Amino acid sequence: MRHAKTVSYQLACDNPIPGPTKTFQLCPIEIGSSTSHLLHRRLTMNQTAQQQEQKRKKAKMPPPPPPPPNQSLSHQIHQHQNKQHQIEQRHQRQQKQEQQPNQVLHQQSQLNPDEIVDKCKPSSNENEVELLCAHCEGSFKPDEDIVASRDKFYHQTCFACAQCFRPLSHTEFYEYEGRRYCKYDFQMLFAPFCSKCGEFIMSRVIKAMGRSWHPQCLVCDRCGTQLGSTSLQKIRGRPYCKSCFIEVAQHEMGKQICQTCRCPISNAELIRFKGDPYHPHHFQCARCDSELGPDARQRDGDLYCLRCFDKMGIPICSACRRPIEGRIVWALGRTWHVEHFVCHHCEFPFMGGRFYEWRGHAYCLTHYQSRIGNICHICNRAVTGVLARFTNKAYCPIHFTCSVCDIQLNEKSKLYEMDLKPVCKDCYERLPTHWKRRLAKLHLAETPK
Repeated sequence: MRHAKTVSYQLACDNPIPGPTKTFQLCPIEIGSSTSHLLHRRLTMNQTAQQQEQKRKKAKMPPPPPPPPNQSLSHQIHQHQNKQHQIEQRHQRQQKQEQQPNQVLHQQSQLNPDEIVDKCKPSSNENEVELLCAHCEGSFKPDEDIVASRDKFYHQTCFACAQCFRPLSHTEFYEYEGRRYCKYDFQMLFAPFCSKCGEFIMSRVIKAMGRSWHPQCLVCDRCGTQLGSTSLQKIRGRPYCKSCFIEVAQHEMGKQICQTCRCPISNAELIRFKGDPYHPHHFQCARCDSELGPDARQRDGDLYCLRCFDKMGIPICSACRRPIEGRIVWALGRTWHVEHFVCHHCEFPFMGGRFYEWRGHAYCLTHYQSRIGNICHICNRAVTGVLARFTNKAYCPIHFTCSVCDIQLNEKSKLYEMDLKPVCKDCYERLPTHWKRRLAKLHLAETPK
């Protein structure tokens, strides 16, 4: 008589239930009986089935065929209805997206990340609509974090930057032409940069002088006043306010500033009253009350038009043919402005200095001497002191020297000619004898008989 044994084993199941493993204990039986053979056969069959299942999973065999239609007809009808309902929802979402206006730029940085991510659990009610991801159109798992944006729902991995594909659920993002971008990619792709500080502009942009500016960076280059809400002027690519523009224009562009309207004056419209520059249209003629032009004239503290000024018996300049208001130069039987009485050749003003008359014109000393022939042969200047002549050439007292030893000569020095240049007696006597004879023969040949 054999002893009975207690046999324990795990219950094999195709779909195990998660949780602790349950152990079943059978009644003690005798191993040697016919029942023991039946139990051993069942255990062997279960082990063989488990081994075949493991081999099928390793070999990736296709799943077993579905049950016959007559056994799961109601289940198939329910699945078909769910698919039709999902297709209708998809068409409705596409129609809503087409009707919504396309916003160019949308910033989501003001939203709290805790408000974006919500917890969503599938409802037990079968009549409720199942939520689908707007990007991949896939369903959500139980207890999965869902990102909600603009009445749409996304997986956290699907709600990502269109450039670098990083998730955007817990960070600020920017939307442009229906696509979402993180802050870095949006700046690199679309955001302009400030012309002054070089940083990206993510808020209000001011366009001025063909460049982009932050409102706080567009300031006057001189006084620092912000120019976002005021008019600006530019000089050489730099922004200025109106008051600074007037002063800078006068300094850098060489224009005078009107003392009445504080605007630059062109040279064609400039008049002066008591030494200050003005526009002529700010004044009227003191005699006929007509508006003055650039040809206005001043006399005795009043301004007159040119027509009234000519009728007052004022002398006319012989050079510019205009009335003389200030100092008058009387020369050559005519009247001149001081600045218009100049040399006839070089036009250098005499400014009350000495001049020389020749053939009805006034000349400076240099050009007067050039007219009468008293120009030094060496320095090409007019001879003002004692004039020295040698071989029909004029010399200054300083430049009248020996061409060999450079000793200064005078009218009492004994000279010799060599190559049409003056040579002193000492240098001539040191010359070789045959040179002297040759120079003497040349001198006799050139002397007229």
